[in-house]
Amino acid sequence: MSVANLEKIIKGVPSHGFLCSPEFLPAVKEKGALAFLLMDQYLLGDESFWAPYIRSLPEDSQLTRLEYYSDEDLEWLEGTNLLKLRENMLIKLKTTYEVGLQMLKESPNKNTKNYTWERFLWASSIIISRAFSSEVLKDYVKNSKSINVTGGEFSVLVPLLDMTNHQPLAQVEWRTSQGVVGLIVHKTLLPGQEVPNNYGPRNNERLMLNYGFCIPGNICDYRELSLKPPAGSPILVAKKEQYKRFATPGSIPNEDKYYVYNIFYPLPSQCRTLETSVFSLGLLDAVAVMSANRRELADLQIEENRIYIPFEKYGGSRCLLYGLGQLIKILMQNVLMIKTSACFKREPKNSKQHNATFYREGQMYISECAIAIAEWTLQRAKSVEILCSDYSSWFDILMKALPERRFNQRVLNKIQSLITDHPSSLKHGGELFYGDAVSQTLARTAKEPFKACVRGILEAMGDPKGDIPTPFETKLVYTIFICFCAAAYRNIDQNANSSDDEDRGILPARLRQWVAFLIEHYPEPPQDVRWVLEDDDAEKSLDSIEKIFKKTRRLKYGLFPLEYLINSWKVVDRMYWLSGNWMRWAWLITRDETVDLARSPLSFLMGVESVPRTLDQAPVDSYLYIPHDPRSVEAK
Repeated sequence: MSVANLEKIIKGVPSHGFLCSPEFLPAVKEKGALAFLLMDQYLLGDESFWAPYIRSLPEDSQLTRLEYYSDEDLEWLEGTNLLKLRENMLIKLKTTYEVGLQMLKESPNKNTKNYTWERFLWASSIIISRAFSSEVLKDYVKNSKSINVTGGEFSVLVPLLDMTNHQPLAQVEWRTSQGVVGLIVHKTLLPGQEVPNNYGPRNNERLMLNYGFCIPGNICDYRELSLKPPAGSPILVAKKEQYKRFATPGSIPNEDKYYVYNIFYPLPSQCRTLETSVFSLGLLDAVAVMSANRRELADLQIEENRIYIPFEKYGGSRCLLYGLGQLIKILMQNVLMIKTSACFKREPKNSKQHNATFYREGQMYISECAIAIAEWTLQRAKSVEILCSDYSSWFDILMKALPERRFNQRVLNKIQSLITDHPSSLKHGGELFYGDAVSQTLARTAKEPFKACVRGILEAMGDPKGDIPTPFETKLVYTIFICFCAAAYRNIDQNANSSDDEDRGILPARLRQWVAFLIEHYPEPPQDVRWVLEDDDAEKSLDSIEKIFKKTRRLKYGLFPLEYLINSWKVVDRMYWLSGNWMRWAWLITRDETVDLARSPLSFLMGVESVPRTLDQAPVDSYLYIPHDPRSVEAK
């Protein structure tokens, strides 16, 4: 049964008495037309040519698709995408029903008055869950001109074969000829064994939406993410430009699809980096562009099939690191929404609720695995030690953080193999530094003096509120650090004839390259006009630091233990390296060259009691980004 049975669609295929106008099919589309046809034949009862087939179809009470969920059943979908998908599906079906019913009111069909919404919903559910592609009728339609009204392909109900159940990765083959439709299973089956079908690599969300069931441990499971960038976002601007450059006239822009994969998903061989083993490349590109600063957006690449910022370029990895941090927050929020739903700890009472439970467990499992993988990349970016070949201790911490209920040894082994066997999309680690740990990048003689300087300034401004500095305090640390490095860079050549150049020692090659990079993209401030920040708190704090700086200079101990390191500097830098516009210049740089990350995602995975119930309450740490030269030796 198909739209080929509508009058005059395909020569030689009978209509079996269902009459409609030529405008009917274009108005309700092919699935809508087939639903009206099936409903009509159902109402004919034994008079229908398809009566034996229709009697084999499940009744409403036997269907487990989402439109048949009760209010209590729907509670089990709270916190997932399916509630909204179900709502959108019902709106579309209702619109199709109302349009079609209006067009058929004047038709001579026997049961038009009995075309109820409930019966149309049943017919639509049967078609969505059981219909095949018109490929099974290819010998009928290959020479037909009128079938183009459906757009070339349409749905077909095939008795008997529509009873086969889905088995992921089952090797099956369809063979069709005129009068014959065959399903070949490339596997030996014993008497009594079920004949499988393969609906394609369907995730549990699509299985639930289309068929009303899902598969625990579905190897093809993945989840779709909606990023919802705000109006004017760089990614939206870039999409418009991409459409302008490459779209064919009259085409409709494609809807963006972003995916988070099950770690066992059979991805193609080109998805071979650690991050693309769980995140689609389009998703990584999109979050990186959405996280990009003005400097990074200057390198934005717009191609026919991709919009991205080159990660491999010097300074190009920051936006991806920031984007991964944002993905972790999104996934944490997804898990929280499920865990805080009313049904999270209830026992399911029926098959619909059991399916919803399997689906929700799968969504959390995918999210938690992806959080673990993304957190590994971020830990690699935050740590120099993890770059060495022996990272087993941190890996053990990661493994212990994964909930045992969903992470058996097979899953842990898979995560370990992904981490050990797949290179990261980012060549280098050790590019993010927190608080006074930025001193690790200085020469050995400058590390402790700089940390002591920072401690002294914060104490002079008032005791810190706790052991963990606030994001505002860390930005002050980074401001001081950038000012110190910039002044040291300006004085590199003061002792150019000396074989023991202390300022070159203060700034190793990595920092010299970084400061030159900052000056290139953030021009040094004028000294004849005072800059004023819009942030009143920042202005107040920077003024306070400047007063402390001037006081220590006046008392001849020059910001504590740093004084002896800068004796060879030019007078203007010794006196003003941490004052006025230099601090405001550095503060503005910290706005663009930092990465904000949720604190302790692993504690979230372990379900620690102190973890907030909403991410609005979750603490965030800000890290200063100091890139490696991509031409240097690749880090492990």
